[in-house]
Amino acid sequence: MKIFITGGTGWIGSQIIRELRAANHEVTALARSTRAAEHVTRLGATPRAGDITDRDGLRAAAREADAAIHCAFDHRFAASDLIGALLVRMTRSPWFARISRAGRTDLRAIAALVDGLAESASPHKVLLTTGPIAGLTAGKVGTETDTLDPSAFGGIRIASELATIAAARRGVKSASIRLPPSVHGDGDTGFVPQLAASAKKIGAAVYLGSGANRWSAVHRDDAAVLYRLAMEGLADQRVPAGSVLHGVAEQGIPFRELATALGDRLGLATESRAKSPYPMFLGMVAALDIVASSELTQKLTGWHPTQAGLISDLSAQQLGRA
Repeated sequence: MKIFITGGTGWIGSQIIRELRAANHEVTALARSTRAAEHVTRLGATPRAGDITDRDGLRAAAREADAAIHCAFDHRFAASDLIGALLVRMTRSPWFARISRAGRTDLRAIAALVDGLAESASPHKVLLTTGPIAGLTAGKVGTETDTLDPSAFGGIRIASELATIAAARRGVKSASIRLPPSVHGDGDTGFVPQLAASAKKIGAAVYLGSGANRWSAVHRDDAAVLYRLAMEGLADQRVPAGSVLHGVAEQGIPFRELATALGDRLGLATESRAKSPYPMFLGMVAALDIVASSELTQKLTGWHPTQAGLISDLSAQQLGRA
């Protein structure tokens, strides 16, 4: 299949390209710079100049493809993004999600991809987008049939997921893949390395309260396999259009265990504190209880994670010692 991907130079997107190319799919990846284009070429894909604000370019790229995979997202939190998240939490209204600048950009990018695929001559017309597990209600095991809670952390992404699901009404075989807070592996630059860097500054690996809050997790290599299987499953209609899928290998790791493992890896003490010593955003994430199942996803796609779990994978990551 001919696949167009956004975010293909990122941590997850790069591995998705490797997985797709290993399966002999033809891949074109969005590239914002010469350096990004060179990276795409090294991965065995064809670079296409542009960024996710270029709606005409996204539409044209999707029109020429059999499938589009949307991994890009502007993670820079402007004041409007933080205000939007607070308003969502206070009002429990998904309407406020639309005031997020990053959220609006994401919605427009998805709309452009849907338009292009709907106009495509391809018999496949597949769209995969990416969202967070973090919008699910805390304190329960989230499933693929649960809707994102607009008042929960990550709820500002609900509009993008709904737009993806709605694409099925236009003849686009769509699915949204929700990813956990830790997509880990050697070279990870996400939340776990950020926690490690903060722990070294603090002088201890810290969990909040009892540390009983949990994080779901998946290895990057397993996540990439899921994207390929989901895309192929949508194309041959084994995966129903308008699906939500969970890229989760481990349902919920107690944060206390994660902090203890980090402390051991870094040669630091592990401590419980009532108040977070982490930077504001990281502190918010460290306090979340994000537990989810991928049972339905595995049944639909035939996906079975095989890589190391988060705790055992810490020894392979470049966390460094204190």
